[in-house]
Amino acid sequence: MLIALGLGAIELLQPDVAERAQEWFGGMALSTDRVVVQRVLAWIVGLTQRNLELLGLAAFLYATLFIIEGVGLWKARRWAEYLTVIATGSLIPFEAYELARRVTWTRAGGLAINLLVVAYLIYRLRHPLELAAEPAFPAPRRPAVSPKE
Repeated sequence: MLIALGLGAIELLQPDVAERAQEWFGGMALSTDRVVVQRVLAWIVGLTQRNLELLGLAAFLYATLFIIEGVGLWKARRWAEYLTVIATGSLIPFEAYELARRVTWTRAGGLAINLLVVAYLIYRLRHPLELAAEPAFPAPRRPAVSPKE
C-alpha cells in the first residue's frame, strides 16, 4: 500500500495523471465517505512538485522500514523487536501535536492506544515469553522399519 502511495505521488508529477487520479477517486468514493476522499484528493492535487516528491520518498522509506521490520520479526531477530518499538513510538509526537491542535475523542483515543501498544511492546522486550520446549510444528514421525524376514 505504501509502495503504491509512493508510486502514485511520483506519478502525480505528470499533468495528465492528476486528472486520472481525480476520476479514479471519484469513481471509488461511496456516498458516505465522499467528503473524506474529496479532502484527500484536494490536498494531493494542491501539493507542489517538491512536496509530491517528498511524499513519494517518505512513502518508500516507510515501506522499506516495514519490510525490514517484518523480515526481522519473521526471522525472530531481537533488533527487529526494538525497531518495532521505535517505529510505533515515532508516531506519538505527531499524534500529540494533533491532539494539542484540536482535542477530539478520536485523537485522544488514538494516542492512548498507541501509548498502550508501545508500553506493552517495551514490557515484552523486558519480559520475553518463554519458548515452548517442543516446536510448534513437529516433524512427522516415520513408522519404524522392521527387518525383512
